[in-house]
Amino acid sequence: MDPAGLRQERICADCGGFEFVEDHAAGDIVCKSCGLVAEAHIIDERSEWRTFGDKEKEGDDPSRVGAASNPLLDDGGLSTGIGTIPGGTGQQAALQRLQQRQSGGDRAMQTASKEIGIVCDRLRVTDAVKNSALQVFKTVREHNALKGRSLKAQYAACIFVGAKNEGNNRTFKEICALMPEVNKRDVARCYTSIDLMYKKLAQRGVAQRQAAAGAAGVVPTGPATHHMAPGQSAGAATQAAQLVKRFMERLGVADTKLGLFAFRVGQRAAEVAAEEAVTWASRDPATQACAIIYGVMHINKLKNLDSEEEVPSFEALAKASGMAPNTIKEGFKQMLPDFMKAGKLVSDKDARPQVLRQLDSAVQQSLAAANQDAKAARRPAAKNSRATPPASTASGA
Repeated sequence: MDPAGLRQERICADCGGFEFVEDHAAGDIVCKSCGLVAEAHIIDERSEWRTFGDKEKEGDDPSRVGAASNPLLDDGGLSTGIGTIPGGTGQQAALQRLQQRQSGGDRAMQTASKEIGIVCDRLRVTDAVKNSALQVFKTVREHNALKGRSLKAQYAACIFVGAKNEGNNRTFKEICALMPEVNKRDVARCYTSIDLMYKKLAQRGVAQRQAAAGAAGVVPTGPATHHMAPGQSAGAATQAAQLVKRFMERLGVADTKLGLFAFRVGQRAAEVAAEEAVTWASRDPATQACAIIYGVMHINKLKNLDSEEEVPSFEALAKASGMAPNTIKEGFKQMLPDFMKAGKLVSDKDARPQVLRQLDSAVQQSLAAANQDAKAARRPAAKNSRATPPASTASGA
């Protein structure tokens, strides 16, 4: 044995030697000169690559520990399961069925983890969104808030809330596009029920704090949802400002200042919709976001005639957002008067009033040019269809 691994100063009490060896089999440290056992039954601190299953595996097994504790499961995921053995007795099968029946809640969470994980991967969101969605689903199950609702719709609503809690918003349409069996209306209803559940939990927390404070003679202060886990909330409805950045990235807009400009307009649009009864407030947030991008890009073109950023077409906006081009066009027409009012949606710092007054004419010119291009593209197709002779049919003799 190589004594260099001991890394400690030791002197033999018999011969005064300094060289020792370690006998791993016996657990002793022995003097190399005289054979005196300097220390017996030492602890072997080396890694142990060995398994202790029913059958020893061949070779080393680097898996020395089980899975990590899962706080979403009732037992933390550390319980012992009854496995299946080929040719087992009926008693073993009965015990296995009994265990599965008793762990129904954990089985539901495991199924939800699998389904939500697949959708989150396809949405290309982080694991934090998945964990937040699973936490929401667990809270929903504990309070029986979505009884009778489709499980797929529950998963979609929990993903929507989880993405919102992590600041990585997704729309109902984006989530439902990856879950064809789910109806957008059902997801919206599930989200409403989740939001109502969290409001009731918050009111219950207020009542508990007031009762405790009254008993102690203290005035309650602080957040009302102290009893809830961090990040547990349904949040407010998605706003256009939360979608603008992602849509602009899909359009290939690289100007950071333009993105911030559109974000400020989106925030102001949310404030205006809350203060006034505007017609476009009932539009889908994705439609509002596209209308904001279209208006901001036109304003940028009026301010900087030599700007390299081109105004996207309604078709390009529809491809980036999943909305219909005509829906975006109608939404922008509703928002256009508010765009042109100085200080309403666009602040004076972002654009002067004289620039905003030119927005209507610029948009009309852009739409006219787009219509001419569309007509020009349709003409060759119409000519080709007229020039193609009808197929002749062969007559039998």
